[in-house]
Order: sequence, then structure tokens, then C-alpha cells
Amino acid sequence: MVLDFYYFSYQCPLNDNMIRLLNEYRDKIDINLYDISNNHLLAGEYILRRSLFCQRYPEPSSKGR
Repeated sequence: MVLDFYYFSYQCPLNDNMIRLLNEYRDKIDINLYDISNNHLLAGEYILRRSLFCQRYPEPSSKGR
């Protein structure tokens, strides 16, 4: 299994904790860490995908129940 973790520098304190946790599992999982803070093209693509993935959709209507 391969896990790719993209992060934008250490602006978020959770990134440091997540990277430490992932490093504990490197012997069990192939883990790739990508700091995209200096790769503006990749950072823009990541932000676009994240915003599309994290969109909130309205709750299903309870009508007809």
C-alpha cells in the first residue's frame, strides 16, 4: 500500500504531528511526503482538488418519509 501525503510547509501545526505519526509506520506502508510550499503549480492543483472534494452538499430532504 502506498500513501501520498501532501502538505503546505508547517503552517498548520497538525502537519508536524501527522508527519511524525506517518514516520512511525514507514516500515509497514510506503509513505511519500510532499511539501508543496515551493511548488506553486502543484499547490494550486492541490488547493483546487481539495476545495472540490470538501464541498458541502445539502442534506437529503426528509420529504416523503
